[in-house]
Amino acid sequence: MTPLSMTHRLLLPLLTIVAIAAAPAARACEVAIAFAIDVSGSISDQDYRVQMEGLAEGLRDPMVAHALYNGNSAVLVLLWSGHQEQLVAIDWRQMQTQSDVAQFATDVASLPRPWSQSATALGEALDAAAAAMTRAPRCERYVLDISGDGRSNEGVLPELTRESLAAVNLTVNAIVVDTEGGDVHNYYRDRVIHGPDSFSVTVAHVDDYASQMRRKLYRELAIQLASAE
Repeated sequence: MTPLSMTHRLLLPLLTIVAIAAAPAARACEVAIAFAIDVSGSISDQDYRVQMEGLAEGLRDPMVAHALYNGNSAVLVLLWSGHQEQLVAIDWRQMQTQSDVAQFATDVASLPRPWSQSATALGEALDAAAAAMTRAPRCERYVLDISGDGRSNEGVLPELTRESLAAVNLTVNAIVVDTEGGDVHNYYRDRVIHGPDSFSVTVAHVDDYASQMRRKLYRELAIQLASAE
């Protein structure tokens, strides 16, 4: 063996160690968020578009987008209505770049509505979200972001799903369209939201949906609202 060949053999392990040390470490996922959107019969076609465009607008907020891709966050969209009507419209995606968030927002805004004259099965929506979380990437936190405008009127009562939610360490937050003065918001507060630091926000008028969604995303992503206004 020539001296040069021996030198190569000695250097190869050292170069491999250096290359591994220099490679960027894989970023941990800070949060997996499933957006569960109400498409039951009480939601008009106009209200559906307000929800989807409001979510897309919130995602496009520069601070929200930065928090999502900086945290390597995972996102999913679930459309829900009656007890046999839960659809994963956009499966888990990892937000690794600004372009990833922009594309996700575009896809959210263009999602077609699968149902329009169905019941409201909140319990099944929560169970479907819990099942989706079992396929999520490994993240530090797991959050369900559910929207709705009325009480459950079919299927499993939402408060009876707490065990399945706890099994996947799922925090449930809500954005509630409540034009009736507080009753629906109270229902979601008492029976739907779940887990450590869970909360709900109320949309008193559909025109406020986008701004309330933005505020909710700030809170879920630990963005200081005061620094963004």
